[in-house]
Formats: sequence, structure tokens, C-alpha cells
Amino acid sequence: MKQKIVSIGTIFLGALLAIGPQTLFQPCPVTEKVMKCHWSAQSLIAVGVILVALGLAQLLVKNDSCLKVLCFVGIVVFASGLLLVNLLIGGCANAEMACNMKTFPIVNGLSAVGILLQLGGIVRKGNK
Repeated sequence: MKQKIVSIGTIFLGALLAIGPQTLFQPCPVTEKVMKCHWSAQSLIAVGVILVALGLAQLLVKNDSCLKVLCFVGIVVFASGLLLVNLLIGGCANAEMACNMKTFPIVNGLSAVGILLQLGGIVRKGNK
């Protein structure tokens, strides 16, 4: 049962990271100049798609040690989402822009929950 919670949670969070910045919690609007936050949101599509595929693999795997390896990979991918929006690409310099007020805090929260979920998959005990 816990394996299903981890895998379905990974699929859900991955889908939110891929689709959310495009629809639900959009960064700053694109005007004449495309800002960094737009590219951060675009990069999250790839992170989210990888997480959905990883969640499907977690759902299908039967071996406990394979699940733990997939959970470790999940931690790395969720951490890459954090790195993309906070360090690698980033967003607008103005703290009052939509990306800094709405998009990035939600992405950070989703990624943190995802990391905790994957840690739960690593340390879980008992049957699947």
C-alpha cells in the first residue's frame, strides 16, 4: 500500500510541476522580452514528465531494492526542480513579480513534499 502512495504521489506531483506553471500558477506574462522565469517554467515541464515516468516505474516495480533506487532517483529529480527555479535559471529580480510571489513558492513546496515522499519510500518498512 505504501508503494502505491509513493508512486501515485510522484505521478501527481510530477504532473503538477509540468502543468501548473503553464496554467494554474503561471509566472510573469511574456511581453516584448522573455524573462528568466518563463524559461524556468518551461524547464519544469521536463522535470514533471520525468517524474510522471518515474512514478509509473515505481508503480510497476516489484523488487523492494529497485523501488528504493527509484525513490533515490526521485529525490534527485525533485531537487533538480528546486535548483532550476532557485539557482540555475531563476526568475525576475523584483521580489514582487508573479514568479517570486506565486510560482516559485508553489514549486518549492511541491518539490519539498516530493522529496519527503521519496524519503518515505526509502525508509518504509513492511510489504508493498
